[in-house]
Amino acid sequence: MTEDVLALEKEAVETKVSAMNYGRFLRRLAALAIDAILLSGVGLLIVILFKDKLMDVGRDGWLIGYVICAAYFTISQGPLFGGQSLGMYLFELRVIGKDGEPITYPASFIRFVVLSFPVFAHYPVDPVLYSLPPPWFQVAGGFFFF
Repeated sequence: MTEDVLALEKEAVETKVSAMNYGRFLRRLAALAIDAILLSGVGLLIVILFKDKLMDVGRDGWLIGYVICAAYFTISQGPLFGGQSLGMYLFELRVIGKDGEPITYPASFIRFVVLSFPVFAHYPVDPVLYSLPPPWFQVAGGFFFF
């Protein structure tokens, strides 16, 4: 009888841990969506203000979005803001190191580069992206997708 109770308790704990991990994933996804909306707004503002200059940038306009995203995530998830971007703050999430403190800026930058690689890696080689008419779509797209 005791073994049955222990098995049921173990199963209940595993179910709770699984639900908790799933909840963390959804919270992180929602936090990233909020950050993406914020950065999309910044990108749209830049496009509105500097449309003519962005036309001169050409196919490399996506780099502007990448640099701004890198700066935003590196600074906001570093020590200055306690390891929290705006989206992470709203969902009470933070990026911390093994010591429980916010990660350093170099670690935050490396984290951004690694996590953003799947999003931005195709820009320099994607012929469909290069066929888009004006480069400001590329800049706005850089903000939208990350």
